[in-house]
Amino acid sequence: METNEIQPGSTSHDNVAERSLIGQLIMHPDNLYEVRGRLRSDSFYSPKHQVIFASLCAMNTAGTPIDLVTVSSYMQDARTLPSAGGQAYLGEVFIEYAGDVGYCVDRVLECATTRAAYAAAVRLEQNLAQPGTALEAIAAAHAELETIAMGNTTVARTIEDVDANASQFARLNGPAPTTISTGLVDLDDALKHGWHDGQLILLAARMSVGKTAALGGFAIHASYGEGKRGLFVSIEMPESTLVKRMTAARLSIPLDRLNAGKDPVDGLTPGDWDKLEADNAKWGAAGGCPGGGSIVFMTEESHRDITIDLIISEAQRLNRERKLHYIVIDYLTKIEPSRSSREISRSREVGVISTRLAKLAKDLWIPVIVAAQLNRDGAGGVPQIKHLADSDVPARDADVVLLLSDPVKDGDSGRVGELDIIVEKNRNGTPGVTVPVASLMHFQRLDGLAQEYGGLSAA
Repeated sequence: METNEIQPGSTSHDNVAERSLIGQLIMHPDNLYEVRGRLRSDSFYSPKHQVIFASLCAMNTAGTPIDLVTVSSYMQDARTLPSAGGQAYLGEVFIEYAGDVGYCVDRVLECATTRAAYAAAVRLEQNLAQPGTALEAIAAAHAELETIAMGNTTVARTIEDVDANASQFARLNGPAPTTISTGLVDLDDALKHGWHDGQLILLAARMSVGKTAALGGFAIHASYGEGKRGLFVSIEMPESTLVKRMTAARLSIPLDRLNAGKDPVDGLTPGDWDKLEADNAKWGAAGGCPGGGSIVFMTEESHRDITIDLIISEAQRLNRERKLHYIVIDYLTKIEPSRSSREISRSREVGVISTRLAKLAKDLWIPVIVAAQLNRDGAGGVPQIKHLADSDVPARDADVVLLLSDPVKDGDSGRVGELDIIVEKNRNGTPGVTVPVASLMHFQRLDGLAQEYGGLSAA
């Protein structure tokens, strides 16, 4: 049996973890669905393991049964078996497998990340040696480290350091990286200027805490405040309900009065009608939001079954028509899987969906903000990332994880009318920051405690 080797820098690898993982995947191929979402062939250091993993993935995609005999036969037909050490090596790996799949994946990914980050650092040093290229070199290193960090937080501090240098150069030489404000100043500060291009952002909460109001507020500020074009996917509410909620938030009209309409007792007041008429005169003639901004709704009114394939297709179509700047989805576990994924467990379905959303954010280079449900198991205390319903893969896929918490429900009776946004994970900054906000559910919005939310005034 080969000895374990853990080396620093460009040769970092854990041979025992690689062998063990390959053996486990041959023995238990169902694990491939989740492992493929985190590893690629070049995540393995050993060329033999790279070849075997690539073969397992190809067999998995083709629906070919996987066991020691079929893998050996497949690789023999593909003429890749000799480069993988032959049938004898496959047998060794199969017999000697041991350990936890999750641990082995983490070790392989950690070593791959270290190798890639080391290579990026070497390239950055080489590029900085060229006169007049500092800003471009740092921007390139930032983009490379962002890609490396996908699925792994071990290089988050490195990225933070590069961001700090890039920001210093940007102040002297050009604009800062593209971001969209959340509309909440303290949250923007915690996330380093708001939502970043290419990010998957997870907003998780228990039932009836205010996820939809938060998502609506984010979309309002992006489209009305910054003139951005967004796609708002709702699998729970019809478009008419969403529009009413957003109107209540934008104009500070209580939602109950909007719903009651012309009712002489509970309906809209003369002041409310004045706000609606002024709003229509201001934005109605322009055909939507200021500065070319707009919100495109996708709900079950217009689409019978909202699948992950449909969301991706619609986002790509909108982006081809005219630049799409952000996507909001309410919410993750309501998304239907693609037909090819419906034979696997719900946990794996959710993992596949979140991984595809993370890829969509990178492909379109826009932020994708997705609400997620927390289990009831964690009720009675401050929510934690481990309380995510159905699968923990979304938390690993996400660049940012926000937990929306009601302090009163979590045991702090002195904070009525407030919510906490806990920045549980943050690849562009420091995690663990808590941002308190005012919960104005009669207006269906959240306000910063020390400032107005997205330029909207309270009634």
